[in-house]
Amino acid sequence: MSLSIYKVLNPRPLKETRVIIQLVDMFNSYPEDVVEEVLIRVHELIFPMDFYIIDMDDEFASNSTHILLGKPFMKTTRTKIDVHKGILSFEFDGKMVTYNIFIAMKYPDNSESIFHVDYD
Repeated sequence: MSLSIYKVLNPRPLKETRVIIQLVDMFNSYPEDVVEEVLIRVHELIFPMDFYIIDMDDEFASNSTHILLGKPFMKTTRTKIDVHKGILSFEFDGKMVTYNIFIAMKYPDNSESIFHVDYD
């Protein structure tokens, strides 16, 4: 999560971290800190996630920005990906949400987006 998004949302106090995130281009990113147990909603599923806060350039963000949800998110939500069928499913607390990637990509709509946050 970017530092600017954290400042707008201000969900809870930051905790110190010494993590170094190595990006795909081998660039090292040093998070400011970590915010723990922020409640995330994907349709009707609500679950806690931890975010590293990164001070990054937000010049292209107007009132929305992207959030990277990786392996911890997929583990928490018991994500299952069926590449052949194009099905992406999340499960949490006995509830399940399923996306058909082929349909979502054919008819893009904000309600199908699982990778960005809107804030006012």
